[in-house]
Amino acid sequence: VAVANNTEYGKIAKKIVEIKENPSPLTIRINKFTKQISIMFLIIALVISAILYLKGYSWYNIFFSVVALTVSAIPEGLTTGMTISLSLSSSKMAKKNVIVKQLSAVEGLGSCNIIASDKTGTLTVNEQTASKIVLPDSTSIDVTGVGYNKNGDLLFDKQNKDLCEQVNLITILGSSNNESVIKQQGKEMIVSGDSIDIAFKVLSIKNGTDNIVLNEISRIPYESELKYSALQYEEENKKYVTIKGSVETVLSFCDTMLVNCKNEKLDKTAIEKQNTSLAENGYRVIALANGSFEENLDNSESLKNLKTLTFVGLVAFIDPVREDAIESIKECQKTGVQVKMITGDHPLTAFCIGKQLGIVENKDEVATGSDVDKILKNGEAALDEFTKKIKIFARVTPMQKYEIVKSYKRQGGFIAVTGDGVNDVLALKEANIGISVGSGSDIAKETADMIITDDKFTSIVSGIDEGKRAYSNVRNLVYLLMSTGICEVILYLLSIICNLSFPLTGVQFLWLNLVTNGIQSNVFAFEKNTLTKHSNKVRKPNENIFNRLLMTECFLATSYIGLTGFILYFMLLKTGMDVVGARTYLLTYMVFMESMQAFNCRNEYISAFKCKLKNNPVLVMTIIMSFIFQITALYIAPLAGFMDMIPINILHVMYMLLFSFTQILVMETFKYFLRKHKQN
Repeated sequence: VAVANNTEYGKIAKKIVEIKENPSPLTIRINKFTKQISIMFLIIALVISAILYLKGYSWYNIFFSVVALTVSAIPEGLTTGMTISLSLSSSKMAKKNVIVKQLSAVEGLGSCNIIASDKTGTLTVNEQTASKIVLPDSTSIDVTGVGYNKNGDLLFDKQNKDLCEQVNLITILGSSNNESVIKQQGKEMIVSGDSIDIAFKVLSIKNGTDNIVLNEISRIPYESELKYSALQYEEENKKYVTIKGSVETVLSFCDTMLVNCKNEKLDKTAIEKQNTSLAENGYRVIALANGSFEENLDNSESLKNLKTLTFVGLVAFIDPVREDAIESIKECQKTGVQVKMITGDHPLTAFCIGKQLGIVENKDEVATGSDVDKILKNGEAALDEFTKKIKIFARVTPMQKYEIVKSYKRQGGFIAVTGDGVNDVLALKEANIGISVGSGSDIAKETADMIITDDKFTSIVSGIDEGKRAYSNVRNLVYLLMSTGICEVILYLLSIICNLSFPLTGVQFLWLNLVTNGIQSNVFAFEKNTLTKHSNKVRKPNENIFNRLLMTECFLATSYIGLTGFILYFMLLKTGMDVVGARTYLLTYMVFMESMQAFNCRNEYISAFKCKLKNNPVLVMTIIMSFIFQITALYIAPLAGFMDMIPINILHVMYMLLFSFTQILVMETFKYFLRKHKQN
């Protein structure tokens, strides 16, 4: 008996507070990226300031030029674009039965390289059905019917009084030592409680013993640590106790077994063989025992020395595997995501189910919670080495599940964990992404980062795909913002190094930023089908968002735009055109080139010509709008005057627009060689 922090709930609550929040990979990457570009642009600003100062520019001109260039080049649209992208993905995930509580968890799920899933309800349909009753003398009784309905029967010789009495005893004990509730509403059965308890009550209904109620005195509810539940009842002024739970636990309370309604010496080996045989065939096995017990049943300590119960029999349950889960697990394995199963079932049952699902191939890949405890005594390094080769953990307690999650995280894994009860809360909190099922407890939903409303593993996989798609869109956005920002820096540096006038004024830099990526960055989130066989692969959690590929693409794009823009500006000035005219041509050219770059940024691998326009019509509209805004600004006198522009030959405008398509051809050449390299 305890209160507050000394209760089991209190211990869990205290431990939860001690567990630190896990930042999502996107948060880590963006923070790192922000520091990198902040340092880079600070260095650029200092270099430009120094060059301008040495060339005799006033501090006034230096300050406003550097500020305008920095504001234009820094990807300030990243925050807004990223938020829109994650919000849209969150909305799409909700339609696929995945409710996200934090936007960062959207991409976080897509970064997972390990999924530790509960079995019942997620990988199976969570409708336990009593399929067999096996008596201590190996008599086997088949039970017909599937799921939570009363349609079905027990197939045995009902003229055999001893057999009938033993079967009745099993169904009565199973439905009495029980916390579930079943109500009939018309033709439908409304159920609540543990799936095994519900299945026991359904079994009692099929046997016609559901109307028999034992005179309850006290009970011990089922706990995963105990591995049993107990009920004390009174009959003919005598007190009895019945225990229901795992075979090994129930056997520890017994010294006799019921054969033909008579007590005989317990044959523990024979019963263990029955259990093994059933477990190997995928059944979840629950044992029942009964006997006299005159002491008060206050708690589990009351039964500590009890060894005199009579073993009554075994009930074998089957929970069918979800067919869609098999395909989803295959899909995970193709993309490099490891699927682990954590369950409270017998190891042999877990192995049989795991083999059907394609998670395991041999029994060496299955371990129990007690194995975890034994290995952990040798240190965390020993546990890490052990968990590397294990794919199924059976008979696991909450603390063992918590240690397993920590082990995979220490190995560099980014792990998603599913759970539904108070016993799963620690693992959900410790996991990088905690996933509660819709039928789970309130505290599990509160602790988790997302909730799967339909309890299906398939929904988790759909969420992973959406998370990868969101990350792909964020990368494409970074590609656009960095390539269009740095090209302006290159243009600026080349101009002042060659003693040319500033290529664009501060207002012109801001206008360029506004009508190109200022508009387009907010609509990249609407891009569909951005995943390829390359981007669909699992990513390393510590991978930089601005990685080698993105750097290479940005270098090519910015070099081409910046150099061609500088050449245009240089040639115009050399031909005798005044600075205002040359800047007008250059600004128009840069608007066209940066807008065309948006087509390249829609996908890092796929050709821009294969990215269908209907996959993001909003982006296409914004690019057309950029062209219209710039051309219109050239011929509206007040606007042109404000931005130091003059009207230019419309034919020249068309030539520059046509030339901007070469930006697509340059990047198409790079993508072609990139795809060829990946194929090899």
